Amino acid sequence: MKTADVPTPLPARSQALSPAVRRTLFFLSLASAVPVVGALEVLNGALQNPVAPHGVMSFELARTLARQNQVLDSWDQAARLRLSFCIGLDFFCVIAFLGVLTFGCVWLAEALRRRGAFGSTLGMTVAWALGTMGALWMLQNALLTSALFGHSSEVIAEITYGCALVKFTVLAAGFAYLLFAGLALVIQGRFRAPSVAGK
Repeated sequence: MKTADVPTPLPARSQALSPAVRRTLFFLSLASAVPVVGALEVLNGALQNPVAPHGVMSFELARTLARQNQVLDSWDQAARLRLSFCIGLDFFCVIAFLGVLTFGCVWLAEALRRRGAFGSTLGMTVAWALGTMGALWMLQNALLTSALFGHSSEVIAEITYGCALVKFTVLAAGFAYLLFAGLALVIQGRFRAPSVAGK
């Protein structure tokens, strides 16, 4: 038996939900994430200025207390109100957005596993990383809320920066895996189609 024919074992907890339930949760997460991400984009656009060119992201990646205060001082009261709405919505986005990426990675990983293709284990690893990163994302939002109300420090600014850095790195890995796995399945399907037709 070839190595590629051996199914890659999935973590036990990933098998607790049936494929149908996981697909349902994926589409529910997607339906929830789309309007939330759209609203966040609109709110974030109003927060962009020369001091904070990336809006909330500039606040998240402010590594020092001085930089945090500089970003906050660039926003008036109306902008800070929008920022509070952004952070509040982002708590919900953690659940919905990560649901899309996590269930998407599991879905594609299992599809690769069933076809004996490379990448199933990688997909489950990324899915676990996304789930774990959700806790750091929540912590980051809590620390941003604290800084918004004037309760911050050099240590808090550094921790917030670290959480944001991990968040963006793992999110990038999630998107990269979805792209890689999706392309792999499409390419494999096209190569298999002629052989099936020729039998």
